[in-house]
Amino acid sequence: RQRMENPDHNQIHPNLKSTVYCNAIAFGGVEEWDFAWRMFQTASLASEASRLRSAMACTKTPWLLNRYLEYTLDPTKIRKQDTISTIQYIARNVVGMPLAWNFVRARWSYIFEQHGQGSFSFTNLISGITMRFSTEFELQELKRFKEDNLHVGFGSATLALEQAIEKTTANIKWVNENKAEVLKWFIKETTRGTQNLM
Repeated sequence: RQRMENPDHNQIHPNLKSTVYCNAIAFGGVEEWDFAWRMFQTASLASEASRLRSAMACTKTPWLLNRYLEYTLDPTKIRKQDTISTIQYIARNVVGMPLAWNFVRARWSYIFEQHGQGSFSFTNLISGITMRFSTEFELQELKRFKEDNLHVGFGSATLALEQAIEKTTANIKWVNENKAEVLKWFIKETTRGTQNLM
């Protein structure tokens, strides 16, 4: 809050800025996000702009994340070379993961046309978005995405897509084999924790 009231006087230690910014945006609202956006637009240091770009993906407000995703396709808002990493930042957010996945699926042709040829970061786009996939529904979406976009292609992300399908299959298997055991452990631990409070 103090930072917003006096934006030119930033007393946050550089090693803590990323964490502080992310938490302020995660637990803040539109006002905090818009403040970070203004600071990002006027940042004179690349490191500060990068921290802010990452932190804006921490919001828990879906429409802000969707707006931010749309900004990634506008080079006057997000530099073209930062598009893929910004989408990945959003995908790391639990709220943002399905939004980023839906966004990439809906805009695949454009994203591939703009970033699919020779971009090193493009290879990581699919794996970054799908790394937590662990349901049959998500697996079917991945397979459908592959089928629906064969005519467009996947370029350097081809292997990443195959690996995402394999990893999601493995995650489903792991969940099926271990969910009962994990649930039992959680119940035991929460019961123990409750008993210790009495």
